Amino acid sequence: MLAWYEQNGAEVPWRPGPGRPGDPYAALVAAVCAQQTPMSRALPLYRRWMEALPTLAAAAASSRAEVLALWGDGGYPRRAVALREAAQAAVAGGGELPRDEKALLALPGVGPFTAAIVRCFGYGEQVAAVDVNVMRVLGRSVWGELEPVRSVPRAEVERLAARMLPPGDAARWNPALMDLGAATCRSRPLCGKCPLERLCRARRRIARGEEAPPPRRQPRYEGSDRQWRGHILRILRAAAGAGGTGSVAEESLMGGLAESPGERARAAGLLAALVREGLAWRSGGRCGLGEGPDVAAGEEDAEQEPPGVLPSVAADRAEGSAMAEVYSDDRFTVEAHADLGPFANVSYIIRPADGGPATVIDVPEGFEEVLAALGGREFGALIVTHYHRDHWDGFDVFRAVSSAPVYAGAEEIEIDESRGVRRLADGTALEVGGVRIEVMHTPGHTPGSISLRAGGVVFTGDTLFPGGPGASRSAEALQQEIRSINERLYTLPGETLVLPGHGAGTTIAASREEYAGFASREHAADLHGNVLWASS
Repeated sequence: MLAWYEQNGAEVPWRPGPGRPGDPYAALVAAVCAQQTPMSRALPLYRRWMEALPTLAAAAASSRAEVLALWGDGGYPRRAVALREAAQAAVAGGGELPRDEKALLALPGVGPFTAAIVRCFGYGEQVAAVDVNVMRVLGRSVWGELEPVRSVPRAEVERLAARMLPPGDAARWNPALMDLGAATCRSRPLCGKCPLERLCRARRRIARGEEAPPPRRQPRYEGSDRQWRGHILRILRAAAGAGGTGSVAEESLMGGLAESPGERARAAGLLAALVREGLAWRSGGRCGLGEGPDVAAGEEDAEQEPPGVLPSVAADRAEGSAMAEVYSDDRFTVEAHADLGPFANVSYIIRPADGGPATVIDVPEGFEEVLAALGGREFGALIVTHYHRDHWDGFDVFRAVSSAPVYAGAEEIEIDESRGVRRLADGTALEVGGVRIEVMHTPGHTPGSISLRAGGVVFTGDTLFPGGPGASRSAEALQQEIRSINERLYTLPGETLVLPGHGAGTTIAASREEYAGFASREHAADLHGNVLWASS
Protein backbone atom coordinates (compact mmCIF):
# COMPACT_ATOMS: atom_id res chain seq x y z
CA MET A 1 0.00 0.00 0.00
CA LEU A 2 2.72 2.48 0.95
CA ALA A 3 4.69 1.70 -2.23
CA TRP A 4 1.53 2.25 -4.29
CA TYR A 5 0.97 5.57 -2.52
CA GLU A 6 4.48 6.77 -3.29
CA GLN A 7 3.80 6.25 -7.00
CA ASN A 8 0.11 7.13 -7.24
CA GLY A 9 -0.87 9.29 -4.25
CA ALA A 10 -2.51 12.66 -4.89
CA GLU A 11 -0.33 15.75 -4.47
CA VAL A 12 -2.25 17.96 -2.09
CA PRO A 13 -0.80 20.86 -0.08
CA TRP A 14 -2.16 20.01 3.37
CA ARG A 15 -0.47 16.62 3.74
CA PRO A 16 2.92 16.79 5.45
CA GLY A 17 5.96 15.63 3.48
CA PRO A 18 9.61 16.46 2.78
CA GLY A 19 10.05 20.17 3.38
CA ARG A 20 6.37 20.52 4.32
CA PRO A 21 5.76 20.16 8.08
CA GLY A 22 2.35 19.48 9.51
CA ASP A 23 0.00 22.45 9.92
CA PRO A 24 -3.06 21.85 12.16
CA TYR A 25 -4.96 24.82 10.75
CA ALA A 26 -4.35 23.77 7.14
CA ALA A 27 -5.48 20.25 8.03
CA LEU A 28 -8.69 21.61 9.58
CA VAL A 29 -9.46 23.77 6.54
CA ALA A 30 -8.77 20.85 4.18
CA ALA A 31 -10.96 18.42 6.11
CA VAL A 32 -13.89 20.86 6.24
CA CYS A 33 -13.54 21.69 2.52
CA ALA A 34 -13.58 17.96 1.72
CA GLN A 35 -16.69 17.13 3.74
CA GLN A 36 -19.13 15.51 1.28
CA THR A 37 -17.13 17.11 -1.56
CA PRO A 38 -14.91 15.46 -4.21
CA MET A 39 -11.23 16.42 -4.32
CA SER A 40 -11.68 18.23 -7.64
CA ARG A 41 -13.91 20.78 -5.90
CA ALA A 42 -12.31 20.73 -2.46
CA LEU A 43 -8.81 21.62 -3.68
CA PRO A 44 -9.62 25.01 -5.30
CA LEU A 45 -11.86 25.85 -2.34
CA TYR A 46 -9.00 25.08 0.07
CA ARG A 47 -6.53 27.19 -1.92
CA ARG A 48 -8.95 30.12 -2.10
CA TRP A 49 -9.54 29.99 1.66
CA MET A 50 -5.87 29.68 2.61
CA GLU A 51 -4.86 32.53 0.31
CA ALA A 52 -7.39 34.86 1.92
CA LEU A 53 -7.17 33.57 5.53
CA PRO A 54 -3.76 31.92 5.89
CA THR A 55 -3.77 31.58 9.69
CA LEU A 56 -6.09 30.53 12.48
CA ALA A 57 -6.06 34.09 13.81
CA ALA A 58 -7.03 35.48 10.40
CA ALA A 59 -10.00 33.13 10.17
CA ALA A 60 -11.08 34.03 13.71
CA ALA A 61 -10.92 37.75 12.90
CA SER A 62 -12.97 37.44 9.70
CA SER A 63 -16.66 38.28 9.44
CA ARG A 64 -19.36 35.77 8.65
CA ALA A 65 -20.16 37.68 5.45
CA GLU A 66 -16.49 37.55 4.43
CA VAL A 67 -16.20 33.78 4.76
CA LEU A 68 -19.53 33.21 2.99
CA ALA A 69 -18.35 35.36 0.08
CA LEU A 70 -15.05 33.48 0.06
CA TRP A 71 -16.78 30.08 0.11
CA GLY A 72 -18.62 30.92 -3.10
CA ASP A 73 -20.30 27.91 -4.73
CA GLY A 74 -18.44 25.45 -2.50
CA GLY A 75 -21.72 23.91 -1.30
CA TYR A 76 -23.11 23.49 2.24
CA PRO A 77 -22.28 27.12 3.20
CA ARG A 78 -22.74 26.44 6.89
CA ARG A 79 -19.34 24.73 6.69
CA ALA A 80 -17.76 28.16 6.12
CA VAL A 81 -19.56 29.57 9.15
CA ALA A 82 -18.60 26.57 11.28
CA LEU A 83 -14.95 26.81 10.17
CA ARG A 84 -14.82 30.46 11.24
CA GLU A 85 -16.55 29.63 14.54
CA ALA A 86 -14.10 26.78 15.18
CA ALA A 87 -11.20 29.19 14.62
CA GLN A 88 -12.76 31.70 17.02
CA ALA A 89 -13.28 29.04 19.69
CA ALA A 90 -9.69 27.82 19.33
CA VAL A 91 -8.24 31.34 19.52
CA ALA A 92 -10.38 32.15 22.55
CA GLY A 93 -9.32 28.89 24.20
CA GLY A 94 -5.57 29.45 23.95
CA GLY A 95 -4.65 30.58 20.47
CA GLU A 96 -4.21 27.25 18.70
CA LEU A 97 -6.15 24.18 17.71
CA PRO A 98 -6.25 21.53 20.44
CA ARG A 99 -4.54 18.18 19.99
CA ASP A 100 -6.97 16.32 22.24
CA GLU A 101 -9.71 14.47 20.35
CA LYS A 102 -12.48 15.41 22.79
CA ALA A 103 -11.53 19.09 22.63
CA LEU A 104 -11.45 18.97 18.82
CA LEU A 105 -14.87 17.32 18.66
CA ALA A 106 -16.27 20.17 20.76
CA LEU A 107 -15.43 22.66 17.98
CA PRO A 108 -18.24 23.65 15.58
CA GLY A 109 -18.45 21.48 12.46
CA VAL A 110 -15.80 19.00 13.63
CA GLY A 111 -16.65 15.30 13.58
CA PRO A 112 -14.45 12.22 14.13
CA PHE A 113 -12.94 12.24 10.63
CA THR A 114 -12.04 15.94 10.72
CA ALA A 115 -10.58 15.56 14.21
CA ALA A 116 -8.48 12.62 13.03
CA ILE A 117 -7.15 14.60 10.04
CA VAL A 118 -6.10 17.50 12.30
CA ARG A 119 -4.38 15.12 14.73
CA CYS A 120 -2.70 13.07 12.00
CA PHE A 121 -1.70 15.66 9.38
CA GLY A 122 -1.42 18.61 11.75
CA TYR A 123 0.20 17.12 14.85
CA GLY A 124 1.69 13.85 13.62
CA GLU A 125 -0.48 11.72 15.91
CA GLN A 126 -0.77 8.03 15.07
CA VAL A 127 -4.54 7.88 14.56
CA ALA A 128 -6.71 6.33 11.86
CA ALA A 129 -8.99 8.50 9.70
CA VAL A 130 -11.98 6.78 8.11
CA ASP A 131 -13.97 8.33 5.27
CA VAL A 132 -16.21 6.75 2.65
CA ASN A 133 -13.18 5.76 0.54
CA VAL A 134 -11.53 3.96 3.45
CA MET A 135 -14.87 2.27 4.20
CA ARG A 136 -14.91 0.85 0.66
CA VAL A 137 -11.28 -0.33 0.63
CA LEU A 138 -11.37 -2.09 4.01
CA GLY A 139 -14.98 -3.24 3.75
CA ARG A 140 -14.30 -4.96 0.43
CA SER A 141 -10.84 -6.34 1.10
CA VAL A 142 -11.53 -7.61 4.64
CA TRP A 143 -15.29 -8.23 4.82
CA GLY A 144 -15.84 -9.06 1.15
CA GLU A 145 -18.82 -6.72 0.89
CA LEU A 146 -19.44 -4.92 -2.40
CA GLU A 147 -20.97 -1.80 -0.83
CA PRO A 148 -19.61 -1.72 2.74
CA VAL A 149 -21.08 1.68 3.63
CA ARG A 150 -24.46 -0.06 3.67
CA SER A 151 -23.57 -3.43 5.16
CA VAL A 152 -20.55 -3.06 7.48
CA PRO A 153 -20.91 -1.09 10.73
CA ARG A 154 -18.68 1.95 10.58
CA ALA A 155 -17.49 1.38 14.15
CA GLU A 156 -16.05 -2.02 13.13
CA VAL A 157 -14.15 -0.47 10.23
CA GLU A 158 -12.80 2.25 12.52
CA ARG A 159 -11.55 -0.35 15.02
CA LEU A 160 -9.86 -2.34 12.24
CA ALA A 161 -8.30 0.79 10.72
CA ALA A 162 -6.79 1.69 14.09
CA ARG A 163 -5.31 -1.83 14.48
CA MET A 164 -3.84 -1.78 10.95
CA LEU A 165 -1.89 1.48 11.31
CA PRO A 166 1.82 0.88 10.53
CA PRO A 167 3.83 2.28 13.47
CA GLY A 168 4.88 5.84 12.79
CA ASP A 169 3.33 5.95 9.30
CA ALA A 170 -0.20 7.28 9.86
CA ALA A 171 0.46 10.38 7.73
CA ARG A 172 1.13 8.12 4.72
CA TRP A 173 -1.15 5.19 5.53
CA ASN A 174 -4.36 7.23 5.93
CA PRO A 175 -4.05 9.06 2.59
CA ALA A 176 -2.95 5.84 0.88
CA LEU A 177 -6.29 4.21 1.77
CA MET A 178 -8.22 7.37 0.85
CA ASP A 179 -6.52 7.77 -2.51
CA LEU A 180 -6.86 4.07 -3.34
CA GLY A 181 -10.59 4.29 -2.68
CA ALA A 182 -10.91 7.39 -4.86
CA ALA A 183 -8.69 6.15 -7.71
CA THR A 184 -9.44 2.43 -8.06
CA CYS A 185 -11.82 1.07 -5.40
CA ARG A 186 -14.74 3.11 -6.72
CA SER A 187 -18.41 2.18 -6.83
CA ARG A 188 -17.40 0.42 -10.07
CA PRO A 189 -13.94 -0.82 -9.05
CA LEU A 190 -10.85 -0.97 -11.27
CA CYS A 191 -9.53 -4.15 -9.67
CA GLY A 192 -6.70 -4.66 -12.19
CA LYS A 193 -5.02 -1.48 -10.94
CA CYS A 194 -5.37 -2.26 -7.23
CA PRO A 195 -2.36 -3.41 -5.15
CA LEU A 196 -4.73 -5.39 -2.91
CA GLU A 197 -6.32 -7.36 -5.76
CA ARG A 198 -4.94 -10.78 -4.72
CA LEU A 199 -5.82 -10.17 -1.05
CA CYS A 200 -9.30 -8.75 -1.54
CA ARG A 201 -12.21 -10.93 -0.38
CA ALA A 202 -14.64 -9.14 -2.70
CA ARG A 203 -12.48 -9.75 -5.81
CA ARG A 204 -14.06 -13.13 -6.68
CA ARG A 205 -17.56 -11.70 -6.43
CA ILE A 206 -16.60 -8.82 -8.70
CA ALA A 207 -14.92 -11.22 -11.15
CA ARG A 208 -18.17 -13.26 -11.31
CA GLY A 209 -19.95 -10.13 -12.48
CA GLU A 210 -21.57 -9.13 -9.22
CA GLU A 211 -22.03 -5.39 -8.89
CA ALA A 212 -22.53 -3.09 -5.97
CA PRO A 213 -26.09 -1.76 -5.67
CA PRO A 214 -26.49 1.47 -7.63
CA PRO A 215 -26.22 4.67 -5.60
CA ARG A 216 -29.49 5.76 -4.05
CA ARG A 217 -31.41 8.24 -6.14
CA GLN A 218 -30.90 11.73 -4.78
CA PRO A 219 -33.61 14.42 -4.85
CA ARG A 220 -33.71 16.29 -8.14
CA TYR A 221 -31.64 19.45 -7.98
CA GLU A 222 -33.23 21.33 -10.88
CA GLY A 223 -36.03 23.46 -9.50
CA SER A 224 -35.38 22.36 -5.89
CA ASP A 225 -35.13 24.58 -2.82
CA ARG A 226 -31.38 23.88 -2.82
CA GLN A 227 -31.08 25.41 -6.27
CA TRP A 228 -33.16 28.44 -5.28
CA ARG A 229 -31.12 28.96 -2.11
CA GLY A 230 -28.00 28.83 -4.25
CA HIS A 231 -29.43 31.53 -6.54
CA ILE A 232 -30.20 33.78 -3.56
CA LEU A 233 -26.74 33.36 -2.04
CA ARG A 234 -25.11 33.97 -5.42
CA ILE A 235 -26.91 37.32 -5.76
CA LEU A 236 -26.02 38.26 -2.18
CA ARG A 237 -22.36 37.35 -2.74
CA ALA A 238 -22.21 39.49 -5.89
CA ALA A 239 -23.70 42.40 -3.97
CA ALA A 240 -21.43 41.87 -0.96
CA GLY A 241 -18.18 42.04 -2.91
CA ALA A 242 -14.83 40.72 -1.68
CA GLY A 243 -15.17 42.32 1.75
CA GLY A 244 -18.67 40.99 2.27
CA THR A 245 -20.08 44.41 3.22
CA GLY A 246 -22.33 45.29 0.27
CA SER A 247 -26.08 44.70 0.14
CA VAL A 248 -28.96 44.61 -2.31
CA ALA A 249 -32.50 45.94 -2.14
CA GLU A 250 -34.85 43.09 -1.20
CA GLU A 251 -37.24 44.19 -3.94
CA SER A 252 -34.45 43.94 -6.49
CA LEU A 253 -33.48 40.49 -5.20
CA MET A 254 -37.04 39.23 -5.46
CA GLY A 255 -37.50 40.79 -8.88
CA GLY A 256 -34.42 39.01 -10.17
CA LEU A 257 -35.61 35.63 -8.90
CA ALA A 258 -39.37 35.43 -9.11
CA GLU A 259 -42.00 36.20 -11.70
CA SER A 260 -45.24 34.80 -10.32
CA PRO A 261 -46.74 35.45 -6.85
CA GLY A 262 -46.09 31.80 -6.00
CA GLU A 263 -42.41 32.05 -6.90
CA ARG A 264 -42.14 35.29 -4.96
CA ALA A 265 -43.61 33.66 -1.85
CA ARG A 266 -41.22 30.74 -2.24
CA ALA A 267 -38.19 33.04 -2.61
CA ALA A 268 -39.30 35.08 0.42
CA GLY A 269 -39.62 31.93 2.50
CA LEU A 270 -36.17 30.72 1.49
CA LEU A 271 -34.62 34.11 2.21
CA ALA A 272 -36.28 34.01 5.64
CA ALA A 273 -34.75 30.57 6.23
CA LEU A 274 -31.29 31.85 5.28
CA VAL A 275 -31.75 34.74 7.72
CA ARG A 276 -32.73 32.33 10.52
CA GLU A 277 -29.63 30.23 9.80
CA GLY A 278 -27.37 33.29 10.03
CA LEU A 279 -26.32 33.00 6.39
CA ALA A 280 -28.07 36.23 5.38
CA TRP A 281 -29.60 39.36 6.91
CA ARG A 282 -32.35 41.77 5.96
CA SER A 283 -33.25 45.13 7.43
CA GLY A 284 -34.84 48.31 6.18
CA GLY A 285 -35.71 46.82 2.80
CA ARG A 286 -32.17 45.61 2.09
CA CYS A 287 -30.45 42.25 2.52
CA GLY A 288 -26.95 40.83 2.41
CA LEU A 289 -24.62 38.06 3.53
CA GLY A 290 -23.89 37.04 7.09
CA GLU A 291 -24.67 38.99 10.23
CA GLY A 292 -25.61 42.29 8.62
CA PRO A 293 -24.83 45.89 9.57
CA ASP A 294 -24.35 46.83 13.20
CA VAL A 295 -27.50 48.07 14.90
CA ALA A 296 -27.94 49.60 18.32
CA ALA A 297 -29.36 47.37 21.01
CA GLY A 298 -33.14 47.41 20.92
CA GLU A 299 -33.31 48.82 17.38
CA GLU A 300 -33.44 45.53 15.50
CA ASP A 301 -35.90 45.22 12.65
CA ALA A 302 -39.20 44.19 14.17
CA GLU A 303 -39.75 41.47 11.57
CA GLN A 304 -36.80 39.47 12.90
CA GLU A 305 -38.20 38.84 16.40
CA PRO A 306 -41.99 39.17 16.73
CA PRO A 307 -42.51 40.43 20.32
CA GLY A 308 -44.09 38.00 22.75
CA VAL A 309 -43.72 35.00 20.37
CA LEU A 310 -41.07 32.34 20.34
CA PRO A 311 -38.69 33.53 17.60
CA SER A 312 -39.79 33.12 13.99
CA VAL A 313 -42.79 30.82 14.52
CA ALA A 314 -45.18 33.56 13.38
CA ALA A 315 -42.88 34.52 10.52
CA ASP A 316 -42.60 30.89 9.41
CA ARG A 317 -46.36 30.56 9.12
CA ALA A 318 -46.65 33.73 7.08
CA GLU A 319 -43.78 33.10 4.72
CA GLY A 320 -44.41 29.51 3.75
CA SER A 321 -42.58 26.24 4.02
CA ALA A 322 -38.86 26.06 3.38
CA MET A 323 -36.17 23.40 3.45
CA ALA A 324 -32.83 24.44 4.88
CA GLU A 325 -29.53 22.65 5.41
CA VAL A 326 -28.89 23.77 8.97
CA TYR A 327 -25.89 21.65 9.99
CA SER A 328 -23.13 19.66 8.33
CA ASP A 329 -19.98 17.88 9.46
CA ASP A 330 -17.94 15.04 7.98
CA ARG A 331 -20.46 12.41 9.11
CA PHE A 332 -23.85 13.86 8.19
CA THR A 333 -25.99 16.80 7.14
CA VAL A 334 -29.22 17.96 8.81
CA GLU A 335 -32.09 19.37 6.76
CA ALA A 336 -34.95 21.26 8.43
CA HIS A 337 -38.40 21.22 6.84
CA ALA A 338 -40.30 24.05 8.50
CA ASP A 339 -43.89 25.26 8.79
CA LEU A 340 -45.48 21.83 8.46
CA GLY A 341 -49.12 21.49 9.52
CA PRO A 342 -51.32 23.97 11.41
CA PHE A 343 -48.79 24.37 14.25
CA ALA A 344 -45.79 25.23 12.04
CA ASN A 345 -43.83 22.14 13.06
CA VAL A 346 -40.32 21.36 11.88
CA SER A 347 -39.30 17.87 10.75
CA TYR A 348 -35.58 17.13 10.46
CA ILE A 349 -33.73 14.74 8.14
CA ILE A 350 -30.30 13.44 9.15
CA ARG A 351 -28.50 12.42 5.93
CA PRO A 352 -25.29 10.36 6.42
CA ALA A 353 -22.43 11.58 4.26
CA ASP A 354 -21.68 8.07 3.01
CA GLY A 355 -25.15 7.58 1.53
CA GLY A 356 -26.52 5.39 4.33
CA PRO A 357 -30.17 5.37 5.38
CA ALA A 358 -31.61 8.64 6.67
CA THR A 359 -33.11 9.32 10.11
CA VAL A 360 -36.19 11.53 10.48
CA ILE A 361 -36.93 13.47 13.67
CA ASP A 362 -40.70 13.98 14.18
CA VAL A 363 -43.44 13.29 11.65
CA PRO A 364 -45.99 16.16 11.59
CA GLU A 365 -48.88 16.79 9.23
CA GLY A 366 -47.51 17.76 5.82
CA PHE A 367 -44.90 15.00 5.95
CA GLU A 368 -45.35 14.52 2.19
CA GLU A 369 -42.87 17.40 1.75
CA VAL A 370 -40.24 15.46 3.68
CA LEU A 371 -40.86 12.35 1.58
CA ALA A 372 -40.43 14.39 -1.59
CA ALA A 373 -37.10 15.73 -0.30
CA LEU A 374 -35.91 12.20 0.47
CA GLY A 375 -36.64 11.27 -3.15
CA GLY A 376 -37.09 7.56 -2.48
CA ARG A 377 -34.05 7.32 -0.20
CA GLU A 378 -34.18 4.55 2.37
CA PHE A 379 -35.26 5.34 5.94
CA GLY A 380 -33.13 4.08 8.80
CA ALA A 381 -35.39 5.24 11.62
CA LEU A 382 -38.09 7.67 12.70
CA ILE A 383 -37.65 9.19 16.16
CA VAL A 384 -40.48 11.13 17.81
CA THR A 385 -39.50 13.60 20.53
CA HIS A 386 -42.82 13.40 22.46
CA TYR A 387 -46.43 12.28 22.20
CA HIS A 388 -48.27 15.50 21.27
CA ARG A 389 -50.28 14.89 18.12
CA ASP A 390 -48.75 17.70 16.07
CA HIS A 391 -45.48 15.72 16.13
CA TRP A 392 -47.27 12.49 15.10
CA ASP A 393 -49.95 13.45 12.59
CA GLY A 394 -47.94 12.38 9.55
CA PHE A 395 -47.28 8.88 10.89
CA ASP A 396 -49.67 7.11 8.52
CA VAL A 397 -48.02 8.83 5.54
CA PHE A 398 -44.63 7.64 6.81
CA ARG A 399 -45.76 4.07 7.47
CA ALA A 400 -47.35 3.80 4.03
CA VAL A 401 -43.91 4.00 2.41
CA SER A 402 -41.54 2.64 5.06
CA SER A 403 -41.28 -0.23 7.53
CA ALA A 404 -38.30 1.40 9.30
CA PRO A 405 -38.29 1.20 13.09
CA VAL A 406 -40.03 3.98 15.03
CA TYR A 407 -38.66 5.17 18.37
CA ALA A 408 -39.88 7.32 21.26
CA GLY A 409 -38.79 7.93 24.84
CA ALA A 410 -39.06 5.07 27.32
CA GLU A 411 -41.21 7.21 29.65
CA GLU A 412 -43.62 8.37 26.92
CA ILE A 413 -46.53 6.20 28.09
CA GLU A 414 -49.20 8.11 26.15
CA ILE A 415 -48.03 6.94 22.71
CA ASP A 416 -50.34 4.35 21.17
CA GLU A 417 -48.61 0.97 21.46
CA SER A 418 -50.38 -0.25 18.31
CA ARG A 419 -47.94 1.84 16.30
CA GLY A 420 -45.16 -0.61 17.16
CA VAL A 421 -42.97 1.97 18.85
CA ARG A 422 -39.60 0.95 20.24
CA ARG A 423 -38.52 2.59 23.49
CA LEU A 424 -35.35 4.63 23.97
CA ALA A 425 -34.03 4.80 27.52
CA ASP A 426 -32.09 7.77 28.83
CA GLY A 427 -28.43 7.45 27.84
CA THR A 428 -29.12 5.10 24.92
CA ALA A 429 -26.84 5.58 21.91
CA LEU A 430 -28.66 4.67 18.69
CA GLU A 431 -26.57 4.27 15.53
CA VAL A 432 -28.39 4.75 12.23
CA GLY A 433 -26.54 4.84 8.92
CA GLY A 434 -23.25 5.32 10.77
CA VAL A 435 -24.59 8.36 12.67
CA ARG A 436 -24.53 8.09 16.47
CA ILE A 437 -27.62 9.62 18.12
CA GLU A 438 -27.56 10.00 21.91
CA VAL A 439 -30.86 10.00 23.83
CA MET A 440 -31.45 12.44 26.70
CA HIS A 441 -34.62 12.15 28.81
CA THR A 442 -35.74 15.80 29.27
CA PRO A 443 -39.16 15.67 30.98
CA GLY A 444 -41.32 18.71 31.67
CA HIS A 445 -43.17 19.58 28.49
CA THR A 446 -44.39 15.97 28.66
CA PRO A 447 -43.23 13.31 31.14
CA GLY A 448 -41.48 11.33 28.42
CA SER A 449 -40.00 14.12 26.28
CA ILE A 450 -36.57 13.33 24.88
CA SER A 451 -33.84 15.41 23.28
CA LEU A 452 -31.45 13.86 20.76
CA ARG A 453 -27.80 14.78 20.35
CA ALA A 454 -25.84 14.00 17.18
CA GLY A 455 -22.44 15.59 16.56
CA GLY A 456 -22.67 19.32 17.18
CA VAL A 457 -26.46 19.52 17.18
CA VAL A 458 -29.23 18.69 19.68
CA PHE A 459 -32.87 18.20 18.66
CA THR A 460 -34.97 19.48 21.57
CA GLY A 461 -38.54 18.86 20.44
CA ASP A 462 -40.72 21.22 22.49
CA THR A 463 -38.39 21.32 25.51
CA LEU A 464 -36.24 24.31 24.54
CA PHE A 465 -36.67 27.12 21.99
CA PRO A 466 -34.83 30.37 21.28
CA GLY A 467 -36.15 32.64 24.02
CA GLY A 468 -37.65 30.14 26.40
CA PRO A 469 -38.83 26.63 27.34
CA GLY A 470 -41.74 24.78 25.78
CA ALA A 471 -45.24 25.36 27.12
CA SER A 472 -45.88 23.83 30.54
CA ARG A 473 -49.22 22.64 31.97
CA SER A 474 -48.45 23.41 35.61
CA ALA A 475 -45.90 25.14 37.82
CA GLU A 476 -44.49 21.73 38.73
CA ALA A 477 -44.10 20.84 35.06
CA LEU A 478 -42.29 24.14 34.38
CA GLN A 479 -39.87 23.51 37.23
CA GLN A 480 -39.21 20.00 35.91
CA GLU A 481 -38.63 21.40 32.43
CA ILE A 482 -36.18 23.99 33.79
CA ARG A 483 -34.32 21.23 35.65
CA SER A 484 -34.09 19.21 32.43
CA ILE A 485 -32.77 22.23 30.56
CA ASN A 486 -30.19 23.13 33.21
CA GLU A 487 -29.04 19.65 34.16
CA ARG A 488 -29.05 18.07 30.69
CA LEU A 489 -29.10 20.58 27.83
CA TYR A 490 -27.09 23.43 29.34
CA THR A 491 -24.25 21.03 30.16
CA LEU A 492 -23.58 20.60 26.41
CA PRO A 493 -20.84 22.68 24.74
CA GLY A 494 -21.92 26.28 24.17
CA GLU A 495 -21.60 26.09 20.38
CA THR A 496 -24.03 23.14 20.16
CA LEU A 497 -26.81 24.02 17.71
CA VAL A 498 -30.30 23.74 19.25
CA LEU A 499 -32.97 22.59 16.76
CA PRO A 500 -36.49 22.75 18.25
CA GLY A 501 -39.78 21.31 17.07
CA HIS A 502 -41.11 24.68 15.88
CA GLY A 503 -39.43 27.79 14.47
CA ALA A 504 -35.78 28.72 14.31
CA GLY A 505 -32.74 27.32 16.07
CA THR A 506 -30.32 28.81 18.56
CA THR A 507 -27.18 27.70 20.39
CA ILE A 508 -26.68 26.41 23.91
CA ALA A 509 -24.50 29.44 24.76
CA ALA A 510 -27.10 31.93 23.53
CA SER A 511 -29.88 30.16 25.40
CA ARG A 512 -27.87 29.97 28.63
CA GLU A 513 -27.30 33.72 28.42
CA GLU A 514 -31.04 34.33 27.94
CA TYR A 515 -31.86 32.08 30.88
CA ALA A 516 -29.44 33.91 33.19
CA GLY A 517 -31.69 36.99 33.14
CA PHE A 518 -34.76 34.89 33.90
CA ALA A 519 -33.01 33.13 36.80
CA SER A 520 -31.94 36.46 38.32
CA ARG A 521 -35.56 37.57 38.84
CA GLU A 522 -38.26 36.41 41.26
CA HIS A 523 -41.32 34.73 39.78
CA ALA A 524 -44.84 33.90 40.87
CA ALA A 525 -45.16 30.50 42.50
CA ASP A 526 -47.72 29.39 39.93
CA LEU A 527 -45.76 30.52 36.86
CA HIS A 528 -46.30 28.17 33.91
CA GLY A 529 -47.68 28.13 30.37
CA ASN A 530 -45.87 30.01 27.59
CA VAL A 531 -42.85 31.31 29.49
CA LEU A 532 -40.20 33.55 27.93
CA TRP A 533 -36.75 34.00 29.48
CA ALA A 534 -36.70 37.75 28.73
CA SER A 535 -40.16 38.86 29.82
CA SER A 536 -41.76 36.29 32.14
